[in-house]
Amino acid sequence: AMLPMGLRGERLMISRASHKFWVREGKKRNAPDSFRFIAGHVNASHNYPEEAIRCYRQIKGAAASQQPTLKLHLAIALLQSAYRRTSKDPRGEVSEAMQLLREYYCSGGESPEQQYNVARAMHSCGFLGVAAHLYQQVLDSPASEYTRDAAYALHLIYR
Repeated sequence: AMLPMGLRGERLMISRASHKFWVREGKKRNAPDSFRFIAGHVNASHNYPEEAIRCYRQIKGAAASQQPTLKLHLAIALLQSAYRRTSKDPRGEVSEAMQLLREYYCSGGESPEQQYNVARAMHSCGFLGVAAHLYQQVLDSPASEYTRDAAYALHLIYR
């Protein structure tokens, strides 16, 4: 099953009952990969990165290791976990997240979408120089749906 593409940092607004449903469905032994992915995203959106990591790591689909979106979401959950300071190995999580972000960035020919997503991750970690460079690359590319968001993010960095 293919995983959803193009989640540009939107927060999934979901009720507490729906959150419980997706978490319960994602934990089932025979849950499809798409349910595990949604459960991971819901957990990450509700600030439960450790649960999100568990859900993402349980995805066993044939192309799971080749899914760029899965790499991006797992990297973001690892960064969330490391920055919450509840992790046993925050440096290891940041290192793994950076590796996954690199793999994600290189997997699709450096499209504006990938540049923007990696820039957002770098921006949230405080790597403003890298984020600004990637946002600028998005602005320099032919017009895309990410141009306005990249310009606004650059404004936030330089204000």
